[in-house]
Amino acid sequence: MLKALLIDLDETLYRPQTGMLSAGDRAITAFIATHLGIAAQQADSIRVDLWLRYGTTAAGFEREYGVAQADFYAATIETVDPTEYISPEPELAAMLAQLPLRLCLFTNATEAYAEGVLHALRVREQFSTIYDIASRDWCPKPEPRAYDTVMSALELPPAEVGFVEDHVANIPPARELGWTVFLMRQEHPAAHYVLDDILDLEALLRRERLCESGPAR
Repeated sequence: MLKALLIDLDETLYRPQTGMLSAGDRAITAFIATHLGIAAQQADSIRVDLWLRYGTTAAGFEREYGVAQADFYAATIETVDPTEYISPEPELAAMLAQLPLRLCLFTNATEAYAEGVLHALRVREQFSTIYDIASRDWCPKPEPRAYDTVMSALELPPAEVGFVEDHVANIPPARELGWTVFLMRQEHPAAHYVLDDILDLEALLRRERLCESGPAR
């Protein structure tokens, strides 16, 4: 029986069609281009390469170009206004409020960015904790240490922890820890369940008897 649910942010809590993540990518590419004095196309290639090799572009840019991750995030994704891309989601807020679980955000973004997105969706009050990148000493998913840090903070056995994520690379470490893994919109051997839409989460949890049958927490 699950007691806590860790939920990823970008393109998990909101749909990919919003364009929010792409806006953040454009901000990152623009920063890299300006900082390195290169063309946007080359900067975008660097953005993707660092993301693939380090888990986040910020981690890679700090390692290879010496820009602190806090400064990198402040100059890039934190400049994006979520309300330009994301609207309030009353159905999402209502569904999350019905879950008899401790809900925590587990994101590779910063708290400032996460707060903006949660408030734009109008679901901030549903989350008890935000485990952002800084809270893990800037260690990103899928590094195992990121999961270990959150696991220690939760103070729960692995069997009582669920994890909802959209990025395939981030789920094997969770499965290895013994968490129950929910993957968005695709199948993978490390995922226990697949969700086509985050709004299907409550029905799945109750159908599979993964949470208490009573009212919300």
